[in-house]
Amino acid sequence: VMEGESLADITTDVTASAAQHAADQPEVVLDVRDLQIVNSIDKAELVKDMGFSLRRGQTLGIVGESGSGKTLTIRAVLGILPKSLKQTGDKVEILGRHTADFSKQDWLDIRGNSISAVFQDPGSYLNPSIWLGRQVSEVLRVKKKLSRAAAKAETLRLFEAVHLREPHLIYEQYDHELSGGMLQRVLR
Repeated sequence: VMEGESLADITTDVTASAAQHAADQPEVVLDVRDLQIVNSIDKAELVKDMGFSLRRGQTLGIVGESGSGKTLTIRAVLGILPKSLKQTGDKVEILGRHTADFSKQDWLDIRGNSISAVFQDPGSYLNPSIWLGRQVSEVLRVKKKLSRAAAKAETLRLFEAVHLREPHLIYEQYDHELSGGMLQRVLR
């Protein structure tokens, strides 16, 4: 990354249950063609003709100058654009399905399970008043329907998997107590 540039990652992951169905799923996990994002208030075009493809197991880094539309592109792919912004003239497919057809439940099922993003400034996606471990545990409780104890155990295991030292300590820390790189690993 050159001076004045920043980075956003999209990562695909095949979970154990998804691995069983890998043969039934397309090799291309994410396909973006001619993505455009427009501010619906002033009609300003913020992202123009963005396109890329991501295969199962790959990681894609999007690099560009500040304000070039990296975060907006990723947010559009994940279906979390601010309401004042609109996608136009685009094709975004995840696992062979056009995201325009996704229900709220489809988005809940796919985000964090089949596709996720790690943004350059992970601290802005965390609640500064709640322990990091509790935030991750809560996601696991909702997504995987785990008990509190099982979610905590899984959070600690995940912290170890991304090479965070002393997971029990990190579980009880706040975002301002960790470096940016460590926070990116927490969100991974």
